[in-house]
Amino acid sequence: MSRLSLAWALPLVSFALAMAMAVVFLVVSLVAVEIRSFSDSEREAERLASVVARDMHEGYLASVSDIVSAYAPAEVTVLTANNARAASSTGLITQPVVHTVPIMFEGEQIGRVETSRLVTSGLSIPGWGILLLVVTAGGLAAISGHFFAARVVRSVQQISTVADALRSGDAKAEDLTMDADFTELREMYVSMRRAVGSVRREADELRAEAFTNPISGLPNFSAFMRKLSGRLEQADFDRPAALFCLDLDHFDRACESFGSAVGDVLLLKAISRIQSELDALKVEDVVDTRDYILAQPWSDSLYLIIPNIGGRAQASETARRLRSAFVPHVEACGYEIQLGLSGGIVMIPEDGQATNDLVRRGETALRNVRKDAKKGFRFYAPRMDRIAKGRAQLEADIREAIETGEFHPHFQPKLDLRTGRIKGCEALARWKRPDGRFVAPSAFISVAEETGLIDDIGQIIMREACEAAVGWLKEGHAMSVAVNVSPVQMRNPGFRDLVLDALATSGLPPRFLELEITESLAIEDPQAFKDAVDPLRAMGVRLALDDFGTGHSNLAILSRLNFDVFKIDRQFIQNLERDDSARPIIEMILAMAESLGLETVAEGVETAAHARFLRLRGCTYGQGYLYSPALPSDKFLSYVQDWEARRRQSLVAKAG
Repeated sequence: MSRLSLAWALPLVSFALAMAMAVVFLVVSLVAVEIRSFSDSEREAERLASVVARDMHEGYLASVSDIVSAYAPAEVTVLTANNARAASSTGLITQPVVHTVPIMFEGEQIGRVETSRLVTSGLSIPGWGILLLVVTAGGLAAISGHFFAARVVRSVQQISTVADALRSGDAKAEDLTMDADFTELREMYVSMRRAVGSVRREADELRAEAFTNPISGLPNFSAFMRKLSGRLEQADFDRPAALFCLDLDHFDRACESFGSAVGDVLLLKAISRIQSELDALKVEDVVDTRDYILAQPWSDSLYLIIPNIGGRAQASETARRLRSAFVPHVEACGYEIQLGLSGGIVMIPEDGQATNDLVRRGETALRNVRKDAKKGFRFYAPRMDRIAKGRAQLEADIREAIETGEFHPHFQPKLDLRTGRIKGCEALARWKRPDGRFVAPSAFISVAEETGLIDDIGQIIMREACEAAVGWLKEGHAMSVAVNVSPVQMRNPGFRDLVLDALATSGLPPRFLELEITESLAIEDPQAFKDAVDPLRAMGVRLALDDFGTGHSNLAILSRLNFDVFKIDRQFIQNLERDDSARPIIEMILAMAESLGLETVAEGVETAAHARFLRLRGCTYGQGYLYSPALPSDKFLSYVQDWEARRRQSLVAKAG
């Protein structure tokens, strides 16, 4: 069914209503005429009856007939008392009786007059005039309906135009007004503007949440990728662009120390510094940073696009200036905090033209900065991709090795330098592939720590080391086993439960387990460290400070952490014969340990001269290739048994 336009509907409806009213008016007029006709007919019949009454009484019917013929404007019949017809104006032809009036003379009915009507039943000239007037009124109504409809349609079109403009976000929509005189349409217009305005505000809020960072208001990752895609179309080798993947140095440490609220303020201050430095580069005409885009994809990471950078030289200068902007401390909530800025730089289109590839390569360059120099800026190079792919494959291999049980502890003995007996060992993680090839710890430890897989490896080593020590106890060899604890493991809230579970499952007495903790981890958060290890120490688990002297030692803190053992790093032992400063450092560590009542273990003992020097300086234990490399559990037990047998033979020989 086709739809009728309002411009046609209103005129048609107006005309139809006018014609309906005209028909009703005409019918009423005709009824009124009929009523008037019957009334006139009755009055005329009464008059005629009074006129012919005497003649009929006297029997002058001819006279009556003449009177009726002269009088007759309509059908009239005069009847005598015995129903005989007296006269008719139409030749005494029978007509339908409408009115009957008795003819009375001296109180006696002597006849009657019958008449149908005294006027014609057709329309009179005034009736046609009325009809013409009504038709004219209907036409005028249709014309006025047309103009009324045009005004309504125009008002509706204005509302539709404003609605389309508001929906499309046209800024000129706010200036559009409506000049209609219809109250209802104006109210509808106001309601529509309010509704559309509300929807637009909600849409703007959702858009802001979806495409901006809630803390800084900068574009987030999704918005940045859109903007980067737009910049790729403009960049070429004559007008290269640069993508900087930025990261704040020491930001995480500041958040941990001062709280997230200070971290938010710190982040905003850092962003402000970057923006100020970029504006300064533009003002000084060093680098064209007019159309730069700064985004915050997540946390303290920032992305920066400079569309019309001159080349690598200007990119380097930009990086230098941005880094120098963080030389002064940043003030946040009353704290003076030292931050830094590092980043990876990707040149567009030299290093690629796909958005995902560019971001990935920028992040790769940043990871290389963190891995090698720890801070600074570095340009992306294709070799970084090869390294990254190799690391990704290595990570996948580590995950598979954990699932298939390829990690096991090997044990390196620790020799009591005073008695010559093997008093314990250190459990070292070893990765043996199915083909029998070993993967060096230096190749997988760093990747495992970065990916968090070191926690899973540490659990395996802890559990199997405790089980091995129980086996040695059963063979009559009471030896402690030292297990390295990574920072990732120590920060795990379930670390203490892991140790307790390994002891309970294996049945190893706690005094035979020693946990080796790095110096940096111990002083990073001393209170958290104490909370984690004090319950274990109360059970009898021993605590060793690994690689002592290699970090920035805080002796005041270390003295309060109740370690049992100081381990002297292998680099000092191996430098004994070629570095004059190694001897006094070792002697200082040994003297400090003696004053604190601690045992000492020297790693990397490889020559008899090393062992002699350490024994004479009072070192408790020696560990290194001079005695044995790390061995599997079964071979380690055989080694200990052989060593004890040789030691006893040596004692017997000396006694003899």
